[in-house]
Amino acid sequence: MSDAYVPVYNESSDAWYLCNRAADLQVHLNHSWGDITTLNDLRINKGTDDLTDKLLFKYIVIEFLSLLEPLKELQQIVIKSPRFVKGQSAP
Repeated sequence: MSDAYVPVYNESSDAWYLCNRAADLQVHLNHSWGDITTLNDLRINKGTDDLTDKLLFKYIVIEFLSLLEPLKELQQIVIKSPRFVKGQSAP
């Protein structure tokens, strides 16, 4: 058996590789979305007062806005990426 590292078989779903910008963006988006859902759960499940609710919502908006640029960049990567056509060799 070889002990070579095979990146396809990574240990976690949010592993990323330095040369893969799309994967890097996906990990960033995944973490930001997790923050948004956690903040929203705090707002809903904890009986917070009005001020705390407003502050949590403010941070949700900030996290949401932080998603926009990575989403635009990921969209451009997807649009510019080569297509795989069935029956032809990979680009």
